[in-house]
Amino acid sequence: MIEAKDLNFSYDVDILKNIAFSISESSICTILGPNGSGKSTLLKILDKLLKPKKGTVLIENENLENLSIKNVAKKIAYLAQENEVSFSFSVFDIVLTGRAHNVGMLNQPSKEDIKIAKKAISLVGLQNLINKPFTQLSGGQKRLVLIAQALAQEAKILLFDEPTNHLDFSNQYAILNLIKNLIKKHNLTAIITLHDPNLAAWISDIVIMIKNGSLLKFGPVKSIMNAQNLSELYETKITVINNNGKLFITPLEFI
Repeated sequence: MIEAKDLNFSYDVDILKNIAFSISESSICTILGPNGSGKSTLLKILDKLLKPKKGTVLIENENLENLSIKNVAKKIAYLAQENEVSFSFSVFDIVLTGRAHNVGMLNQPSKEDIKIAKKAISLVGLQNLINKPFTQLSGGQKRLVLIAQALAQEAKILLFDEPTNHLDFSNQYAILNLIKNLIKKHNLTAIITLHDPNLAAWISDIVIMIKNGSLLKFGPVKSIMNAQNLSELYETKITVINNNGKLFITPLEFI
């Protein structure tokens, strides 16, 4: 579904070095790593927002480099870490912009575009707020609107950069549970960056661990989310408790 081959990226210094992985359809992959390890940069490369210095990204066996921006939008939806909207656009207006790649610059949205946008709003449970200004929503509701906007693109691959950022405890799990259910129900693929390995262990099928811009580990959650790998990733002693298949992760010094 999506494959990275030998990805390298740099500004003045190397940010990513020789990153390679392959993620199949209907999978949830979380990228874990310390601050500044290159997680967000990798997502932007996968959405063609940044061009790698070296390497290739394949989307359904097509080279991402050869796809137009319009065709990228048909295949990949990207939800950035910060998405503030200053104007009082309604929930519907925001979600409808997810159809921009289909509508074109000078055309009006079709009945089908409007139908798709409304369906996306229903999928995240905000149909009762469809006409409410985005600026009047809570943080959790805003995140739901932006997820609906991504769904309106009808892309098969969803990229989420810190979707739980600035959300309280319960809303973090509510947002990730929604993402998890949508991915499995609609046979989508999600790649998510997270800071909390407990959230990653809970939502993910597979995990990418990046340290200092290099791939430390890649594989199924139960295979690589262990104390040794996590301790190496975060450079602190970590324990992993397995409670009936559910992993609980914490630094040893706080136990």
